[in-house]
Amino acid sequence: MYRKLRNCANSEEKKLKSEYYCRLIEDAKGDSSKMWKAIKETLPSNHNEINAVFSHGKLQTDPKGIAETLNNHFSSIGKRLAKAFSGLKPIRCGAVPNSSFSLKSVKSAFVEKQLRLMKTNKAIGLDNISARLLRDAASVLASPLRDIINLSFEKGRFPSSWKCAKVTALFKQGDKTDKDNYRPISILPTVSKVIERAVHSQLYDYLDSNNLLAVNQFGFRRARSTALALTQFTDEVLSNMDKGLVNGVVFIDLKKAFDTVDHVILLGKLKSLGISSNNLEWFHSYLSSRYQKTVIGQASSTSRRFLLVFLRGLFSAHYYLPFTSTIYPRSFGTLRSPYSLMTLLFTALLSQPVTYRPC
Repeated sequence: MYRKLRNCANSEEKKLKSEYYCRLIEDAKGDSSKMWKAIKETLPSNHNEINAVFSHGKLQTDPKGIAETLNNHFSSIGKRLAKAFSGLKPIRCGAVPNSSFSLKSVKSAFVEKQLRLMKTNKAIGLDNISARLLRDAASVLASPLRDIINLSFEKGRFPSSWKCAKVTALFKQGDKTDKDNYRPISILPTVSKVIERAVHSQLYDYLDSNNLLAVNQFGFRRARSTALALTQFTDEVLSNMDKGLVNGVVFIDLKKAFDTVDHVILLGKLKSLGISSNNLEWFHSYLSSRYQKTVIGQASSTSRRFLLVFLRGLFSAHYYLPFTSTIYPRSFGTLRSPYSLMTLLFTALLSQPVTYRPC
């Protein structure tokens, strides 16, 4: 009797699940965002707990030890990779603009708008302040946050309490005990996004209005996309074929592109673009003295500070404002070659179609 009832219950559960998922997918038709969420919910999760990680030849099985091992690894990987680029001189390109840039004070209306635009499903940082709380209390928090942001701009200092990130480890592939097979996902205090958006909007408008961005830069730019880059790429290839030229394409994937950004070069580029001295201090403050904690289950590592040498900070990708991806690779857009060379710039991928006339 028990088996009969168990089988009947299991059968009914499967039937109801099937109907639910079918309805979920049906309701998501025409909305790509909802469709992907429905597919993600339908498919079995590939999330697995981290049970063990090797550290200096020793297998760490304690969650606290695993968290410490991964935290040390994530905070030092960029520094090790950057050693390969030591001694390289930055490419100087482009004329210095006649105009200059300074951060302007923000108004309460801007802060309140940014708070209300926050997505409530975002993960919570170490401050335990959720995006839902910030959005619901936007009208109350707008004025004090405005004062904090404006004081930050005036003093050239980024609030230190917004610099500590909570890091979770995402398994990529391969051996699960190898720390190199995990990707760090960093979560900063949600409220820090407001000041980042304020800086980004002002600086991007300045760069765009003064034509200071590379023509072939497609990543992190308005009205530009991978589709437009591919269209330009295809047009260039077809045009060369019509001229009797042979096309050769080189794709370059920059490993740990954000982790190996040299802060000396980055700040130098900002200075060459007309950023004022006080604002350069703000960017320096934004990049330096960062801390992070890696969380594994209920266990967390101790805070680890990134050791900076001559401003050579090596952080996870999200620490940089979006325009870092636009400013830093600017020099690639002016590469010179004896061949016809077109460089398409993305976040961490360069596409260089090289053409030449066959003998």
